[in-house]
Amino acid sequence: MIGVPLDAAPRKPLRVLHVEDSENDSALIMRELRRGGFDPRFERVETRAAFKDALREKDWDAIISDYALPGYNGAAALADARGMGRDIPFILVSGTIGEETAVDAMRAGAHDYVLKNRLSRLVPAVARELRESKERRARRVAEDALRESEGRFRRLGESGLAGIIVAEHSGKIVAANDAFLAMVAYSRDDLAAGLAP
Repeated sequence: MIGVPLDAAPRKPLRVLHVEDSENDSALIMRELRRGGFDPRFERVETRAAFKDALREKDWDAIISDYALPGYNGAAALADARGMGRDIPFILVSGTIGEETAVDAMRAGAHDYVLKNRLSRLVPAVARELRESKERRARRVAEDALRESEGRFRRLGESGLAGIIVAEHSGKIVAANDAFLAMVAYSRDDLAAGLAP
């Protein structure tokens, strides 16, 4: 019987779209992710067409991209991901990126960059970006729900089926729909002047 060490934590699944022309560099990056507790399931692509196809066909947790590839580069991959409306953590990993280029990439929407000779930064960067991506998704869901709720409230208020008011804690009415104003025989001017009940 083969045992599993008691302290061996299960690895966290991670779907990675990897823009990289070197199989060896790809293997190093995936090994680093495994060492950091991830179980990477990845697809390595080298061309714009393959990158865009992979973005359309699958859901990804992260995009890790080399900066310079023959015929394609990290900046173009970032622009393609943004152009397709995908909010996926995008991390540049390169041995050749300079500080100015890295800053430009961050301004363009890259979430982080890691130098290939400092791969120890990769796992913390991926973990942080996954956490922040989850928070962004939760915020978008909450904002969508709020917009929907506001829309329902606005439609109810405009329907004329019910009198609706917004009042301060003191009882002063600060907003009312037309149905309420008709019920109490006041105008919008009366409401603005503070004359409404």
